[in-house]
Amino acid sequence: MQTRRPGDVGLARDRILVPNWRNLLLTQGINRNQYGNLPGGLAARLAREAAGTRARRRVAGRWGVYEGEVDVGGSRLVGYIARPPRGEAPLGKGGRSIVINLGRPRALLVAIREARYDPIMQAPYDAAMLRAVNRIPVIMQDELDEAIRFRDQRADMRRLGAP
Repeated sequence: MQTRRPGDVGLARDRILVPNWRNLLLTQGINRNQYGNLPGGLAARLAREAAGTRARRRVAGRWGVYEGEVDVGGSRLVGYIARPPRGEAPLGKGGRSIVINLGRPRALLVAIREARYDPIMQAPYDAAMLRAVNRIPVIMQDELDEAIRFRDQRADMRRLGAP
């Protein structure tokens, strides 16, 4: 197993964000890209929206986003959370209505301390490196033979090793 922590090569500097694909699709209409990853710029867009910057082209039906903590399965998770839309609900006989959330907050990207990976590419990498190293003597011998043949064909060049 390989353990990666924030700041490692290829990971975020201060935290590792893990997507909740079901919530991303439900609240933002976002699915995996062709490589199975987050679409480019999504984390930056969520960060801007959480900071309060509104997009010029707002998409209808997309929930708002904030950065904070949410309870999931009895533990507090930090990350980007989707805020449900709000609507009015009747309260009582007098016809009064109140504004309520039309859903519950949903975690979009959750921060974790470390990620663990099975080194699935280690065996193919080792095999390719071994094949490359085993070819070096053959390649070097072919290059040396070609250099000797070239020098022998040129009359203006002295033989290798000759005084």
